[in-house]
Amino acid sequence: MVIPGLDIYLANIYDYAFRKEFEPFVRVFRGAGREEEEMRRVLDSKWTDKNSKGLAIRTASFGHGQQRLDLCMRESDGKPGVAGVGQDLLVALAILQSYKL
Repeated sequence: MVIPGLDIYLANIYDYAFRKEFEPFVRVFRGAGREEEEMRRVLDSKWTDKNSKGLAIRTASFGHGQQRLDLCMRESDGKPGVAGVGQDLLVALAILQSYKL
């Protein structure tokens, strides 16, 4: 899923919405001025637990089985000395939550 006005990209959103076993594998990226073709390659890439350029949010399920779903977020838009989560990411969070209502 692409949110062009905010330059936000959500990977694995379809599986998150319709296949419970894939809930821990959502990734949300900031495009950060990268070309759309490059972002498409990033979205199509296999999920990894390693940090990726532009990765802002990812879901995870820690421990044995899927007892709960956790969300990891990068704060401060990557700017040193700035605390908090960027408002653009709140849109991505709202989309993720809307699929679970």
